Amino acid sequence: MKIPRFNERNQCFAPAKASTAAVATFLILTAAHAQPLNYSFDRSGNLNIGTSLAPSAPRIVGQPQMQVVGLGERASFSVLVLDATGAFYQWYFNSETLLGASGDTLLISNVGTTNEGQYWVVVANGFGSVTSAPAMLLIDSLGGGMPDSWQQAYFGNFDQNPAGDYDGDGVSNLDEFLEGTDPTNPNSFRPRLQAQAGPYGQIVASPSLPSYSLGQYVTLTAVPDPGAGFQSWSGAVTGTKNQISLLMNGHKSVSASFTPSLAPPVFESIGIANASVSLTWSAVLGLSYQLQYTTNLSQAPWVNLGISIKATGPTITTTDAAGTDTARFYRVHLLP
Repeated sequence: MKIPRFNERNQCFAPAKASTAAVATFLILTAAHAQPLNYSFDRSGNLNIGTSLAPSAPRIVGQPQMQVVGLGERASFSVLVLDATGAFYQWYFNSETLLGASGDTLLISNVGTTNEGQYWVVVANGFGSVTSAPAMLLIDSLGGGMPDSWQQAYFGNFDQNPAGDYDGDGVSNLDEFLEGTDPTNPNSFRPRLQAQAGPYGQIVASPSLPSYSLGQYVTLTAVPDPGAGFQSWSGAVTGTKNQISLLMNGHKSVSASFTPSLAPPVFESIGIANASVSLTWSAVLGLSYQLQYTTNLSQAPWVNLGISIKATGPTITTTDAAGTDTARFYRVHLLP
């Protein structure tokens, strides 16, 4: 079966292959200066909706990005437009029109020093135009990721290691370039946050970023594992509230400690061999337990069996030589 499809141009129906979807939608572009129409059809080809799409200038949703390349390498800039239908492109370099550069991507082969500078593109259609943000093409002749012109401007030489920290502010020279800060000024940097969560929980930072603006506030929330509890903060902040606000006026290191779940220990296995009893119970790593016994549940007191045992894993196993007792009852006490 074929479904008739409406043709805006000649006001008739043209055959089209049947769609497997419950509703088929078609975007029909009309002649110049007319508004595009958006039509929706059901399985039988009946017209459900015919709405006008408001004409508008192009909208850029992906800007050209900075390029750092070596001499002789290739660079490329691109722009992403929300609806590229009928769009025209023109690229520019340092206020000069690049003849023939009329696509959504600009390729530059065999980059030389004369290619260094700003690039941008103007995108236009029948309803208007939009100009992209400028993107820099920078030369890095040494291959360390730091452009020659940037090194010369800040250091006056090309001797600095990208992993070095010229101004001693805790941020590498390369990261200072990438983040737009001054590598020679110890007061110009983006601070880092190191958040360390102990066992039984995690720390959630909002916003969660690799670096922050000086003076920016970050909200830290301590989130215990199910059944566990939050204990306290240490490092750049202290206290027992599970949510805090931290001022990033420098590099900060924060730790959160948690208490494990205090679920009671459970005996997982009990075995008897050669007059000895082997007992295994569930445990929490790092906590201490005391095994106790009694020979009469109604009369005798509970007696500690040996010394306390600190868990080194999820279970603890120990052995008791029952001796001459005709019966022994066991229990495990979780120590504070």
